[in-house]
Amino acid sequence: MARFYGKCCTQILLNPDKTFEYRTYLGVGGEVKRSGIWKEHTGDTILLNTLNQPNNKKTTYTGIINPELKNKVRISIRDFEIELGYASVEINDGAMIKSADDSGIVEFEVGEIYNIKYYYLGEISEKINISNPKFNEIDILIRDLDLEIVPKYFTDEPIIVTNRKVVFHPNNPEKRFERKRTNIRKKQWN
Repeated sequence: MARFYGKCCTQILLNPDKTFEYRTYLGVGGEVKRSGIWKEHTGDTILLNTLNQPNNKKTTYTGIINPELKNKVRISIRDFEIELGYASVEINDGAMIKSADDSGIVEFEVGEIYNIKYYYLGEISEKINISNPKFNEIDILIRDLDLEIVPKYFTDEPIIVTNRKVVFHPNNPEKRFERKRTNIRKKQWN
């Protein structure tokens, strides 16, 4: 039996064939629909995956030891399409922070680097652990940017499902929200 949650603005339908339909109404911005598959995870948590997935699901980096850079680390940060110009970049658990230039490049005067955390457009951030602290030239290719109001991609997106409600973003107190179970006749799309 299908399970339906939400009222007017955000609704999700979980079908017994492990597919889902998700709808958010944005007022004058119209509506956004996402569909995909869900799979059981642990306990009452399931993982959502939209049918459309990003090309680059995971952030990666390459690092080298450049002998021309003495006590400096040069970091470039980008995705497949653009450099992350003016991204804030912090290293070594916040020991130093700088803004990248318009090409997504930043340099730090430091001998070793253990981790990098970037912030972009206020919402996007990620911490990257560096395997060799002697790397002093690092090129970061971030996972595909998803700058939509409603995420374009759900990739192993956890939600908690009970008989009475669903909880979105259960591990993020700032984004967390719930929708109560309701009658499928209240579904507002075809």
